[in-house]
Amino acid sequence: MMRASTIVCLLSAAIATTASGADEAVKETPAAPTGYAGVRFDCMHNFNRNKGQNQNCLAVSGLRLGMLHEMSATSRAHIRVDPFTAPSASMEATPLRDSFPLTSELALGIVDYYSAMWSPRPNLDIGVESYVGATSIPALSGLTLMDPMTDEGWKQTAVTLTYHLAAANGVRVRFALGNGEGENGRNHDPQQYFGFEVRAPIVEGLALVGGLSFDGNSVGSDRFAYEQKLAACGLNAGGEKPTSGYSAQRFGAGIEMDGTAKVAPGFKFGLGWQKSTLVDLQKSEKTYPLDSDLSVCDQLNPGEIFVESVDLEKANMVQRTTVALNASYRFAETWFVGVDVRQRTIDMGDVNLFQKCSSFNGTQCAVDGVPTNHAKQTGWTVGGGKELAPGLVFDFGYGRVAYDKKYNKFNYLGKNEKASDMLELFNSRIAYNWR
Repeated sequence: MMRASTIVCLLSAAIATTASGADEAVKETPAAPTGYAGVRFDCMHNFNRNKGQNQNCLAVSGLRLGMLHEMSATSRAHIRVDPFTAPSASMEATPLRDSFPLTSELALGIVDYYSAMWSPRPNLDIGVESYVGATSIPALSGLTLMDPMTDEGWKQTAVTLTYHLAAANGVRVRFALGNGEGENGRNHDPQQYFGFEVRAPIVEGLALVGGLSFDGNSVGSDRFAYEQKLAACGLNAGGEKPTSGYSAQRFGAGIEMDGTAKVAPGFKFGLGWQKSTLVDLQKSEKTYPLDSDLSVCDQLNPGEIFVESVDLEKANMVQRTTVALNASYRFAETWFVGVDVRQRTIDMGDVNLFQKCSSFNGTQCAVDGVPTNHAKQTGWTVGGGKELAPGLVFDFGYGRVAYDKKYNKFNYLGKNEKASDMLELFNSRIAYNWR
């Protein structure tokens, strides 16, 4: 992995080599700022709730106000606010928002996106922006009812360098040097973040996508505070701030068909794989909970939990791997149908955190067998939608997500306040000018 100082030097060199061309650009009158607005409304029915219980319909899930400003043909800025903003790309689309952190818990509050970009050449963009990560995988079903099983990391402030390689069949590569995942607006630790992503067209309408990233330290970030809050049922989150948490290494790869292929016009297809590896940085320092600390917790989220090894001589490693397949087909000009299938495997390393159950009694578990360090979740959604007018889209979907077995603490709330290994939902959404 390259040192942060080396990456900074490379970025500085790239800027310097293009500066002379930019200085010769003719000064232009700044364009008037362009504003826009976007709204989203969800109507969700949770089949796990009892008949007659309140359902989340209608609910506002997005209220975006944005402003674009161009000082010249080579420089521009963008800012967007949303009181329903999500801290990561994997949380953005889903209507399952009850467990999300509040905007008051995020460093920049309702600020959803910001950027200042410079294009010294037609094929080069240099900027400072709110960066969502390098390892996203294709999501082309057009449906919004998806359990957020991928994990690209949380938004952060980063310097980005994007090349559009026209001579290489339109390949786009992007480098990012950031504060660290979840460190938005301010740097909180000496370790930095590096990300790389690429999109390589194969033929018209078909492309390979991929990326990798490394974040040196989780401590101090918005995500760190959120994970500590979730584990506070067994861990004192208000104690002295630790010096180190975990490092995060992520990989993502996929293939996507964007609907423009001449052999299948209107057909979109995506297949992707994403893996996150989290490694304890300080064996002797207890930053995250042990298995025993979580014994009093009623319910835990396997996508937002890190546990340390009880052996102080071992640095625990947690891995989460997601495979996704999705597709959509547009017909009659304005209608579409779609499907999305995902599976996530969670490996807790040295900690056997998943205790199998033979049955649930309320939220309690009838323990069955020895605990294990791994579990799986599988989710699928089918549905469709229609473009009612330019920029106005209606979509609907039915979906399920389930664990591979009944587990203590890792489950969903079912009927009669009883734990369930499955969550079943239907959602419809109206979105206007959502971008």
